[in-house]
Amino acid sequence: ATFLSGWPLSARKRWRLLHAGANCQPAVAGFLWDEQTSAYRPETIILLTLRAASIEEITAFRSPELFPRFDLPERLPT
Repeated sequence: ATFLSGWPLSARKRWRLLHAGANCQPAVAGFLWDEQTSAYRPETIILLTLRAASIEEITAFRSPELFPRFDLPERLPT
């Protein structure tokens, strides 16, 4: 959370995160605020690869078209 809130999810942008999962690994879906639609729109799926009690790797899929495959909503309201 500390890493993500500092960069790339900087304070200059409004983000919402939802719990997700991919290939039996923890993941979060990132939604970025869109002023034009007044809603959070899909932006990225962040996959965490764990080893023991540590995060070994963070992989970001900046592909909003993947959201339906993970049963994620098309947008989040305010």
